[in-house]
Amino acid sequence: MSIQRLFSPIRITAGAIALLYAAAAWSHTHLQQQAPAADSTQAAPQEVRLDFSEPLEGPLSKIEVTDGAGKQVTANKAAFDAVAPKTLRVPLDKLAPGNYTVNWNVVSIDGHRTKGRYRFTVE
Repeated sequence: MSIQRLFSPIRITAGAIALLYAAAAWSHTHLQQQAPAADSTQAAPQEVRLDFSEPLEGPLSKIEVTDGAGKQVTANKAAFDAVAPKTLRVPLDKLAPGNYTVNWNVVSIDGHRTKGRYRFTVE
């Protein structure tokens, strides 16, 4: 038996395992679009809206917005959009000019948790 034949099943098995791990990594939900946009400067928005690649578990997902001093400016909890199950929204009171950070933490319907943050500026 040649060495190449002996190692061929090992290579196939290793390749299959690598593909399984890659598929698991790709299955996590990803932020696809946000409003206000990351690093944007704009008039005070009325809400933060985040659109994800997978449907979300609304009660387990949240958005918090903080000002430049780190004080939370969202008084309400984020609402799961039943019509668009990949969207999470949180209303905002009138924001003063300054820098703001959006911190989000979501759980997709398959149970994977993803989190992130970005900043925007109100003029």
